[in-house]
Parts: sequence; C-alpha cells; structure tokens
Amino acid sequence: MPRRQANADPDDPAPALTRGLDLLVRLGRDGPQLLERLAGDAGLPKSSTLRLLAALERSGMVARDPLTRRWHARVALVAGRDGASEAARMRQVLADLARTVRHAAELWEWRGDCAVMIDRADPEDASTAVRARIGFERDLREVDAVVLIGFACAPEGPRWQPVHVQYRDRAEQRVTRAELQKQVEASRSSGFAADAGVNGNGVRRFAVPWLGADRTLRGVLVVAQGGGVPPGREDGTVEAALRAASRRLAS
Repeated sequence: MPRRQANADPDDPAPALTRGLDLLVRLGRDGPQLLERLAGDAGLPKSSTLRLLAALERSGMVARDPLTRRWHARVALVAGRDGASEAARMRQVLADLARTVRHAAELWEWRGDCAVMIDRADPEDASTAVRARIGFERDLREVDAVVLIGFACAPEGPRWQPVHVQYRDRAEQRVTRAELQKQVEASRSSGFAADAGVNGNGVRRFAVPWLGADRTLRGVLVVAQGGGVPPGREDGTVEAALRAASRRLAS
C-alpha cells in the first residue's frame, strides 16, 4: 500500500506541487541525497519521488550526479515574507560580482558541520572551469577559503577534524593544527581568506563572510578562479569586489 506523505493536507488543491516543493526544500536544506533516503524522509514511494524529481529536473531545479547518483538542488528557496525579493537580490549580487571579476561567484550556506553551495553565477564574457555546482557539500576536512571563513566567523568557532588537508599546487597536503589556527586567526582578523594554492581541479577560491541583519554568519561569499590561476596581482581586485558584494548582501 502506498505510503502517505507526513502532514499531507487532504484539502490541498495541488498535492503534487506541494510534494515537489517539499523535495526541493529538503535537498536545499540537507544537501545531495540518494533517491532511497529522500523518499524515506519525505514519506513517499520511490516511484512517486522519482516522478517528482524528473519533473523538477526538466524545470532545471534539481539534477542528479551521474557518478554518485545523488540528487541535488540547483536553485535556492529563501523562506520568509520577502523571500522572493531576497533571492532575486542575492542572485543579482552574484551576477554583478561574476561580471566584475570575470570568474565564477558562489554563495555557500554555513551549516556548522559542513558548507553547502546554494547559488552561483558565471561570467558572461569568460569561460570558467569550476566543477562545483549548487548543492555541492564541502566537508570540514578539506580546508579551503570557504572553510577558513566558517571557522573564523561562526559563533560556535572552529569544528576541528582529526585530519585537515589543503591544496597547494594541485597537490593535497596535510596541515597541522597550529598552522591551521594561524590561518583561522588571520581570516578572523582580516575578514578575508584565500586558498593556499590551486586545488586538484585547477581552481583557487577567495572568500568573505556573508552576514545576516544581526551580523551573525549566514554563509560565505566566494570568487572561484578556474583555469589554474596562481596567486598574483589580481588578488587585490578580487578582494575589493568581494567586500563590496558582501556589503550589498548584508544591507
């Protein structure tokens, strides 16, 4: 017998729409998931869940990674009375930032035990080679600019892991707790972080905090340089553009 979705409303005029939006909210909140887990959490049969995901995929709202077979959100839903206007403003800030620096602009939500990309924009007049997409989850073991800002600015402080690694010249290297603490303190003092070098995909990230109205950390605003761009004179331009965009997000 088909399972009934938890909290289903018998008077709902569009139950399929409600269930589809519920799946989208779950993916945005919990990150990439396999079909089986998503169906179980939503209280739906796998066949129904797959049909809903297929409809969302055709609309460009979700996608499935062909390697991990996990579904992830490609758009972010922002709750609240002014959610639609806030989402539009966030997207415009990202688009303007990408156009200014001619690299990908990313917005990551900080969740304490991980960071999840909730939106991104690519420049119109330059090609990028950044593979991370909306819904990508960054764990705290691999310390890049995103994690440094989270460690530096989150109210709960750093979430240290048994082993931390960083990329330098495309190679993954272990970093000691003492080295990492120095980087976190520098990021806290300056409100800015940059990758130590390009990662295995030839990407280097720069980041600043994304703060809420109460000045607490909501997430991380990022510029991702593709194509193996090394440290250089462009860093100052990127930092200035990031800080300006961050002020717009917080206003």
